Amino acid sequence: MKRNKLLPALFALVIPFLLSLACGSSGPPAIGEVVTARSLAENFQPVDPTSSYQPADTIYLSVEVSDLVVGTTVQVQYKLGGELYEDTTLTADEEGSGYYGFSLQPSEFGHTPGAYTAEVYLNNVLAKTVTFTVEGDPTPRIVNVVIAENLGDNSSPINPTTSFGVMDIASVSVEVANIKAGAQIKVVFTYEGQAQELTTTATESGSGYFGFTFSPNESGHAVGTYTVEAFLDGVPYGETLSFTIE
Repeated sequence: MKRNKLLPALFALVIPFLLSLACGSSGPPAIGEVVTARSLAENFQPVDPTSSYQPADTIYLSVEVSDLVVGTTVQVQYKLGGELYEDTTLTADEEGSGYYGFSLQPSEFGHTPGAYTAEVYLNNVLAKTVTFTVEGDPTPRIVNVVIAENLGDNSSPINPTTSFGVMDIASVSVEVANIKAGAQIKVVFTYEGQAQELTTTATESGSGYFGFTFSPNESGHAVGTYTVEAFLDGVPYGETLSFTIE
């Protein structure tokens, strides 16, 4: 028996840099030029401006600010296809003009490809919007394999364990990332050289969990140690797990 439900891969780490300000104020707080780049200078001005990135890239954003006063907030909301992807807010602790620097770092699975916007808000009012794209495919992979007593509605593991009774159902949760529709996920249970394979095919692209269950026959499981191996399109996860029937 097997079941699966994919979840969107929308995780990223946002690290704001410190503000570089020149003291003094001559007008109301304002947002100047906003630039996406491959890196930032020491004063957080953009270096090698670009609007095109790969999934594994860090996305840098340089925001020019002027006449900030203490307490001024500068917020950046990153959106993918109009949906919020990540956001962060900085609050000025000194007055002046200069630059804010932001970095949007990929998760271990990479940024989700697509067309993005970075909306910059000054004191909660939209001031500037810039666009950029992430192109290419993040690497599909098996993230984790867990043996458990049961599976959640999304096939995530419930009560991980490596010990079962002869009439118990052993559940295996396979977490995947960035797979494409049509990808094949296989789990192989082996006991004393005899293997049983359970296979399913992804019906949609994304990240999430696939669940497999190893059920006893009428007389129950044979007592002993079993191994579990997981494969994504024939490529092994790289770690063999085991559980015991007692």
